Amino acid sequence: MKTQIIRATALIAMLGVGSIALAENRNSINIKTASFTLNETNQNIGLSTYVFDESSSSVFSVEYERRFGKDLSWGVETTSYSNDIISGASFSDKLDTLLVMGTVRKYFKVSKYVQPFIGAGAGVSVATIEGSGSGIGFQGMAGIKFPFDSISAILEYKFISSEAEDDFGSTVDVSGSGVFAGIGFNF
Repeated sequence: MKTQIIRATALIAMLGVGSIALAENRNSINIKTASFTLNETNQNIGLSTYVFDESSSSVFSVEYERRFGKDLSWGVETTSYSNDIISGASFSDKLDTLLVMGTVRKYFKVSKYVQPFIGAGAGVSVATIEGSGSGIGFQGMAGIKFPFDSISAILEYKFISSEAEDDFGSTVDVSGSGVFAGIGFNF
């Protein structure tokens, strides 16, 4: 499973880098942070019960986005966040999550500088407590992009659904939702 995740991530990255060469100022690198909340705070993982802090910390997202046409885009996004372990038998004090997803968005041009959007994404998640596990993840999003010549402001609500499974069959639910805000660098 981990080999498949690495291959899928490499393919997504190659597609993203390859399209940069074709760019005609339709690309952006979006950097975002968020107030993100974990959905399931009490979880049975293996033989242990864990209680996680629902508020995630160190929430960070980087995305390459390629616009095509006037109202559609695709991209590759990495998102990471951590949740403190309040109680549970663990040598670690945090649940760390990393997601890599391909994304698509549909924009609705209200004006040149106001562009609401809806979108979805799919990819992989990796969660680490004592060991690590991986799984498939999905996301849905709605937001507004405020584009200017070389920069954009971004505000979006995002829901992520994913469970990561380790080699022993133990799963951790890393699903959650939150409000993301950031800046895009257009080129």
